[in-house]
Amino acid sequence: MDGVNGLEKKEMNSKKLKVLCLHGFRTGGSFLRKQIGKWDPSIFQDFHLDFPGGIFLAGGKSDIEDIYPPPYFEWFQFNKEFTEYTNLEECILYLCDYMTKNGPFDGMLGFSQGATLSALLISYQAKDWRIRILTFLLKTQTTNHPPSWR
Repeated sequence: MDGVNGLEKKEMNSKKLKVLCLHGFRTGGSFLRKQIGKWDPSIFQDFHLDFPGGIFLAGGKSDIEDIYPPPYFEWFQFNKEFTEYTNLEECILYLCDYMTKNGPFDGMLGFSQGATLSALLISYQAKDWRIRILTFLLKTQTTNHPPSWR
């Protein structure tokens, strides 16, 4: 941290890390917030948590209907064998756009289906697959400039 004065160091150390939190299948962002709200509050002191909701209303019964009110969401849908997925491209497009508009994000937290998406998005970035995502975005959007992740 050469060349950084004391005030800048304090600001850097006090900046909360921004974490994208993706909920599970047929739940919602507010439910994930409630789930992790049971953790020790000291865990969250250095983080700003962002809880977007899924883009598709649940297409069936939610496992939390008896303990938490609707609406319930899915990020994408799949068949019983987990070999065919519906709306996955739309979901990735939505999350890339969300990350562009609301980021940058320092990390991700996901539960169930949200964990699957977190791993998928991180692997895209780690393998520089974002170029493929951006190519997809360019084909589906009218803008002349691809969105950046950061």
